[in-house]
Amino acid sequence: MITTIGQAIEERRRILALTQARVAELAGLSRRGYQAMLRGNPQLETLTAVCQVLGLEIEVRVRQPQGGRLPQPSAGLQGKVTAEADGAE
Repeated sequence: MITTIGQAIEERRRILALTQARVAELAGLSRRGYQAMLRGNPQLETLTAVCQVLGLEIEVRVRQPQGGRLPQPSAGLQGKVTAEADGAE
């Protein structure tokens, strides 16, 4: 089961039979930069570049809390980031 964005990216990379170095090159990153992105909290620009190379889409949604009331701005909004492959099963 995929539980992180990094895992989703790595699974898709393996399906496409690409090396980390090749994905990094195509996304305009160093291999070390790519590996750091997988381990950490990547910048949206970096994540977008890698996802474009791998044919993945980033989607951010605001969850509707129970009771139908949105949290106050000071409480922070909770979002969900998912990555899905185009045409993937």
